[in-house]
Parts: sequence; structure tokens; C-alpha cells
Amino acid sequence: MFDRLFKRRGSGQETARAFNPEHAIHVTLDELINLRMQARHLSLHSKLPATHVMSGNHISHFKGRGMDYMESRIYQAGDDIRNMDWRVTARTGQPHIKLFQEERQRPVIMMLDFNPGMFFASQGRFKSVVASQAAALLAWSALNNGDRVGGLIINHGHTEIADQAGKKGILALLHAIEKHSNPHKYLHEYLQAQSPASSRPGDNEHFSEGLQRLVRMSRPGSLVFVFSDFYQLDAAAIKQLSLLKQHCDCVLIRLSDPLETTPPPANRYAVSNGQQQAVINTANQQQAKHYQRWFGSHQQQLRDVTRKLAMPLIELSTAQPPLDTLRKHFSLRTRGRSSR
Repeated sequence: MFDRLFKRRGSGQETARAFNPEHAIHVTLDELINLRMQARHLSLHSKLPATHVMSGNHISHFKGRGMDYMESRIYQAGDDIRNMDWRVTARTGQPHIKLFQEERQRPVIMMLDFNPGMFFASQGRFKSVVASQAAALLAWSALNNGDRVGGLIINHGHTEIADQAGKKGILALLHAIEKHSNPHKYLHEYLQAQSPASSRPGDNEHFSEGLQRLVRMSRPGSLVFVFSDFYQLDAAAIKQLSLLKQHCDCVLIRLSDPLETTPPPANRYAVSNGQQQAVINTANQQQAKHYQRWFGSHQQQLRDVTRKLAMPLIELSTAQPPLDTLRKHFSLRTRGRSSR
């Protein structure tokens, strides 16, 4: 069924020739499936040095395949404390660690944060579209490597896609991405969530709670990609990232727009969050400097966090095709050098 679906949709080149401006704000299943061919240029090789994607000098290697829990035993000197079995330790009063058996297939998990700010671009494509395309490319690459693919999507709730082997797993992920990245559907649900009768949590709570779910669903040895603009990165979210780091390889992929780093030309601009409106006067030098400082401080905070947690950070822009950036970090040439 999957092969028939893929063949009917044609190649990525055909999609490029028939580009529709609507694709700049909403990704379709056709597009995500067609990225299968482009993903051949990427490799999620287990020996890929983290320096290729780090904003710093930390050197490490992806752990590789996932690990299945076997049993717990009493802690011995030299054991990795990251494998402590705290439940058994609390029950017996003696420190125990978990023992794992290597899986044949590594779980690769894509977490996509579709908060309101992700449905924006001043040029190119929405952050949500670029994130969706990048996630699909990496998922196809994982499939090519024989890995299992799963995901977690944060929208007005949390949608989990259990990792599965083969085409069935990736098709489930792509269907979920198409559904939850639709800005028209999101706007309708967002306005409902803002009604006085709504008791839904705020965006920050959604993000940190999403990361908490990610920690629970990611098995030891998983390779996890987190796609977000990270404006909801708070102490609770940082704590969950730290927990995730203890048993998984985690790569943070930040989505940004050129307008976020450079103020627009001098003028007065109306801005809104859907409920309130304000005016930014970039002709005022003080406001323009404040504008740059605010975005600069957010970017520096994220870099400080990734450096402290020794997590790779990749920057994707709405103005550039994601494949161009991903190839710099997950190039087949890197795999070729490591295998020589």
C-alpha cells in the first residue's frame, strides 16, 4: 500500500516544478513522502561526531542502537550511575542498576513543538513547515539506516506516535505531522483555547509537559530530535532536557526567521499575539536596540543551556531549505570518512 501511495505521488522534482504558495504555510503528506529521495544525502551514522552539530567544542559520539531492559542487579563500583534503578533501590534499600541488551534497531524520535510562534515567517516558509520537512528528512534517513521511527507532537495537546520499524512507522509519523502542522486548524483550536471557559495550560506548560512525556516514551539509547523555536524554554523544560540527556542522544533543532535577528526597516509596525496589540517603532533607536537585545538574549540562553548539557544545537532558518543545513551536519561524506 505504501509503495503504491509513494509512486502515485511522484518524485520530489515534480513537486518542486508544481510549487504552490500554499505550501509555504502548510506542509502536505505528498511533500513529506517525496522527501524520501532527498534523504539519501543524509546519514544518521552512529559514529557521527557531535562536533558536527555542536555550538561548542564538546566531542562525543551518538550512542548508536537502542537498549532493551533485561534486569536489575546490586550496584558495583564503576557502574554508570545514569543506569540506577531508583524504584528497586527504594524498595530494597540497596542501590541497584539496570542492565540492558542492545537492540538491533535504534529508536529515532522526532518531537515537534507547534506553538503559535511556529506558524510564522517573514520570508521563505513557516517555521512549522521547515520543521516538518526537516523531521521528515531525518525520519527517512533513519529508515534507510534500519532504525525505528516514532514521534511526539505538541500542539493544543500532546500526540504520541510509538516508534515502529519499516514504512509503517514513518507513514504514521508523516500523517500526524501533516495533521497537526495545519495553521488553519491550529488557529480555530487556538481561539477556542483562549475562551474564558477554557482551562488549558499555557504554552510554557505545554512545552515542559511535552518534554516530560518525551522522557517517559524515549527508551535508553534512543536518538531524539527536538524541533522548536524554544521561546518556551524555562527551568522546568531545562530540567526535562537534563533527564533526557541521561539515557538518550538528544539534538536540539531551533527554528528562526531573519526578522527575529534583524529589526525590520525603520517604521512603525503593529504586532499582535491574537489577543492584544502593540506597536513597535524601529525608527526609534532605543526600541530597535531593545528589539535586538531581546532576541539576542534568548539565543544566548539557548546556547548556554546546550553547552551546559553538552547537547548538539542546529539552527534552521525559514529562508533556507532545511536539506542544505542538514547536509552540513549529517553528510554521507562524514560516514565515508569514519568507515575508512
